Amino acid sequence: MMNFSSNRKGNIILESLLVLIVLMVFALIAINGANILSDLTTEITGDTDVAQEAKDEITDLESRYPANLDGAFALAFGLLWLVTLITSFMVDSKPAFFVVSLVLFIGVLIAGGLLSNAYDEWSGDSEISTFADEFPMSNFILQNLIMVLLVLGGSIAIVMFAKTR
Repeated sequence: MMNFSSNRKGNIILESLLVLIVLMVFALIAINGANILSDLTTEITGDTDVAQEAKDEITDLESRYPANLDGAFALAFGLLWLVTLITSFMVDSKPAFFVVSLVLFIGVLIAGGLLSNAYDEWSGDSEISTFADEFPMSNFILQNLIMVLLVLGGSIAIVMFAKTR
């Protein structure tokens, strides 16, 4: 029988940074994709050589794209959080590690603040803001990244250090 908790050390910092990076990259790709899809739709619907069915399909795809990818972002966030909590539970941790993790987590919060500010500035651009506004869940999470990281890190810490021995 396998013992999942033997000789494993947890790292609240790496787990939080992984979630942070994955979410940021996902949102940037999704919003830039909406921008590209909008330009592509304009080109296709303006072309007289393209069949009307193709124009209708690309227009329908463009209208569904933001909601689908915003939902995928929220799903990815929820699943990453769940997987992080599960892996944190399976890790054998020592109480002294909590203090070190807490100190290092301040660095994650600083990185989250910098990324949140960078995202806010990028999404505030006049060309990007029209597309970023179509992703309300992504915008909420990324514009409130410090609070999200505090909740995520706190839940990881609780799972890692409050479990019964």
